[in-house]
Amino acid sequence: MRLNVHIHKIKSIDDLTIALPVDKGLYAITGQNGSGKSTIVACASRAFFRMKMADYFGAIEDDAFIECELNGITRRWEKKRSDTKNLTDYWAHSSNGKMEINGFYEGSLIFGNRFRNTSYEKMRNLENANPKMLKEADEFIRQNLGEILQGDSNFYEKIWYVQGEDVGLKGGYIFYYEKTLLSRKSGQVGL
Repeated sequence: MRLNVHIHKIKSIDDLTIALPVDKGLYAITGQNGSGKSTIVACASRAFFRMKMADYFGAIEDDAFIECELNGITRRWEKKRSDTKNLTDYWAHSSNGKMEINGFYEGSLIFGNRFRNTSYEKMRNLENANPKMLKEADEFIRQNLGEILQGDSNFYEKIWYVQGEDVGLKGGYIFYYEKTLLSRKSGQVGL
């Protein structure tokens, strides 16, 4: 049995249709940081669990949506704008029946301790950094981070930074990079 998930313009995913196994077992989604692993699982689990989507997914494009299908039952969430004057956004939900599954759990294996002091509040601050606050990082930083983290000095096309205090964190610098969105427009990706 497969849960078909279509994710459109959510975080690092531009457009992806994926068929996830939901039979009893242990499955893994692997990939580099920022590739969309957690977003895929969060979108899939949204079919069965309630979450504050605006809080979890943050700022998204106007035509973003998540659609899940299992055994002919479809659930869809799409971004809507309730007030064009105040630009108030919300997630609209539609369904053609009741979707049930016995158990769905997402867990992460993280190597090292870089997430040791991370909290949901800190992550939200980082995600909502004002782009006007960002400064372009030196070429030295761009090339060496690419070499150290990815084994390719040209992996990152552009890197920006902001001081931690500017986004409500203590000290240090926070780096942001531009990445190509994950797109699988022709066909499905399955596990």
